This record gives sequence, C-alpha cells and structure tokens, in this order.
Amino acid sequence: MIDHFNVELTNTIGGTINDILDIQIIDTVPTAKPDANSITEDVGAVSNEITASGNVITGTAPDQADDLGADATTVTAVKVVGGTDGTVDGSTTGNYGELTLNADGSYSYKVDNDNVQYLSKGQELTETFTYTITDADADGDSSSATLTITITGTNDSPVITNAVSGATNDVIGSEAFDEPTPGEEVTKTGTVTFEDIDLNDKVKLEHVIDFTTVTVNGASGYTLTDDQKEALKKLFSVDDALNAVDAAGNSADWTFNAPKNALDFIPAGETITIRYAVQVSDNADVDSAGNGNELSNSEIRYVEVTITGTDNEFVLVGDEVFTLKILT
Repeated sequence: MIDHFNVELTNTIGGTINDILDIQIIDTVPTAKPDANSITEDVGAVSNEITASGNVITGTAPDQADDLGADATTVTAVKVVGGTDGTVDGSTTGNYGELTLNADGSYSYKVDNDNVQYLSKGQELTETFTYTITDADADGDSSSATLTITITGTNDSPVITNAVSGATNDVIGSEAFDEPTPGEEVTKTGTVTFEDIDLNDKVKLEHVIDFTTVTVNGASGYTLTDDQKEALKKLFSVDDALNAVDAAGNSADWTFNAPKNALDFIPAGETITIRYAVQVSDNADVDSAGNGNELSNSEIRYVEVTITGTDNEFVLVGDEVFTLKILT
C-alpha cells in the first residue's frame, strides 16, 4: 500500500517547486513458529495431574517465540493434528491428554496418565496440535504452526494378582496335609498370576529362598536342624520361563514335591509350616536399560505348605530278609 502526498518546496528568494512524496505502508504480518514441550508418565505430585505448560506466542521456555507484527496478535484456532477442532480458552481433547490453549498463547497440557501406563522406561510417543495466530488489523493476517508434546514412559513394577480367599493378602496358595506313609511321594501344584502394564517388559517368576521361612507349630519344643530347614526349602520350585506380558496378565506354575521318605523326620503330632516366597521381576532377558526396561520387582507373596507329622508304620517292602529286635 502506497500513500501519496503533494509537496511544494520554497527557497529563500521565493522560488518554488512541486513534487510528489510516496510513502509505502508495509503491513507486518505474524509468523507462527513450531513449539515443543515434554512430559513424563507418573512424574507429578498427583499421578493424574501431570502437566506441561508454556506460551506459544511469547515462547515461554521451552517453546519458540513467534514473529509478531505491529498489531496485537492472539490465538484464534486450535485442533488436534489428524483429529477434531478444539476451542481457544477451552479444552481440546487429544489422543493421550487434554490441552487448554488460551488466546494470549499460554497453555497447559494434562496427560491422561492411565492412558500411557503401557509405556516402558524411555519409550516415547507424541501428541501434536495445530494452532493459528491472527493479528488485529482489518485484514486479519494469520499464521499457523504446531505444538508437539512428547510423553516419555517410566518403569512400572509387575504385580502378582492372585490371592487365597480368607487368607492374609500376602498368601497366594495354601496346602495342608498329613505326613505321607513311608515310601510315598507328595506333589502339590498351583499357579501364580501376574501382570505388568509396561508392554515391552518380559517378566520372570522366582522362588526367593532367602525369604522362605520354616516354622514348627507344636507345643513339645521340637526344633528342626538347619539342614532340615534347608531341605524343606528346596522342595519348592517355580516355572521360571520368560513371559512377555501385558495388562491382561499372565501366569506361571509352582510345584511342591517331596520325594519318598523326605518328610519322615517330622514327629507325630508336630506341625510344620513352610512359607515359600515368590516374586516377579521385569528385567528378564534384558541386556541394557536402553531397550526400555530396568529392574523392578513385585511385592513378595507366599505359598504356604503345612505338614502334620504322623506315626510311621513299619512297612516291609520286597523279599529281603530283616532281623527285628524287640526291646523290653
């Protein structure tokens, strides 16, 4: 746009000359620049109140300031990339959270923490919005750019999910039986169910022998030797195959197996309870933290096995010859 002015110049002796002065008026327009911010799953005072904030116009860190013209500039539109239009000075719902973008450029993004729990440590996804800024002159010059939010995952511990009805909440299996007849084997089995909401994790069920305890419940003062306690602890095993799990969960088996005569040392009437400790860890088959995993363990849970001693009858097996000496 050019504005024209007629100009007359007069010198000191009265001479005059006429000319035209042209002034070009340039309409400075705003230019929006891409903005970016980041947020981390589970990192916040309250897990479902994790936010990232900034200003897309002024470039409040970590955003980039827009180039503004001489006229006042405001945000006039916002939408989810590949999605629906949002509302300036209101909320815009994205795929993983909610953006509130105001006309002055200030914004707050709140991640839906429950919706990104599947992310493993260091795993990322992005949420992108398009916004438009418009100046206040008559022709309303505008420019658009993007605001990209990067969401980074953290490591979530696996959880053992099964429990025994009526038992304390740390017991996931319970077996009780009398000491078998000499020469008989005893086998008990069960299942541990668990889940890990980090979808990239591989988990492993373990028998934590250091936390396994053996208790004699009789009133006679009978005690077990250290060797007997260690022998009882080793009667228990778990399926330690690696399991790739998700929020739907997975399972692995445990087995208690007492070979023939392994329990004969328990006196009649004495009761022994073994609390076999089990735990799930999520760093199975991991060679570095960089592949989206790091060590974390579930809380320890227990399989309780209670054995009551009985009178062992003398049993002859086969055709061998024995000498029986009767003591009087």
